[in-house]
Amino acid sequence: MYGTKEIEKMLAIPLDNWIRYGRMKDWMPVGYRCPMGFIYKTASRGSANDEYVAPVDEPMAIRFEAVVKNLPERHRKAFVMHQLGRYAEEHRVVMVKGRGQAARLMGVQPWQYHNLVRQACNMVLTRWRG
Repeated sequence: MYGTKEIEKMLAIPLDNWIRYGRMKDWMPVGYRCPMGFIYKTASRGSANDEYVAPVDEPMAIRFEAVVKNLPERHRKAFVMHQLGRYAEEHRVVMVKGRGQAARLMGVQPWQYHNLVRQACNMVLTRWRG
């Protein structure tokens, strides 16, 4: 059984792609975003110092999402909280700050939350490779 950090290194590309896919807001209606934000651009935009970020590979992200969705409920919640920093609770999304808050939301001790995350990461690695 691997540790969480080891698995995150092994799954760096699909995991990063899935996280960026999960944080996209293009599914929201245009009225949700502030139109004034489209008018102003920062001076550094388009400069040589900007780091290139590859576009999201949606088929890979959807395949990874299917792996995550098929985890047992407690492991899925722990994995999503750990990776995305969010928790869905009764039709609302809660931003999770730290392992202590994540453990409280799940109703477990912090060490139990850590074990759930490690187990979930191992399950994801096994299913992603298989």
